[in-house]
Amino acid sequence: MTVKLSLPRVVPSKDPMGRPIFWFTVKPLDDEVEGTDRWAFANHWVSVTPLRLDLTAEKDLTHALSLPQTPALSPKSKRTTRSGKKRQPRRLGPE
Repeated sequence: MTVKLSLPRVVPSKDPMGRPIFWFTVKPLDDEVEGTDRWAFANHWVSVTPLRLDLTAEKDLTHALSLPQTPALSPKSKRTTRSGKKRQPRRLGPE
């Protein structure tokens, strides 16, 4: 939907429980301004909006790949505490 660049209007109301709610709205355009999607559609043209489909954060990915890698623990490896004792499995829920 095409809208004018204007301040939104706040419409106070109440929800089914009687609590106050507020709708934020804008005034729709009544006319088609040449060069807009709305004008193109009204004049039987196709309006194409270029999108970037690859949303990879290249800068962050490069940084992450430059970090030193540590090997993952094997699921069968013996996990010990700093003192060298075998860890007790954690129990979830009430004891």
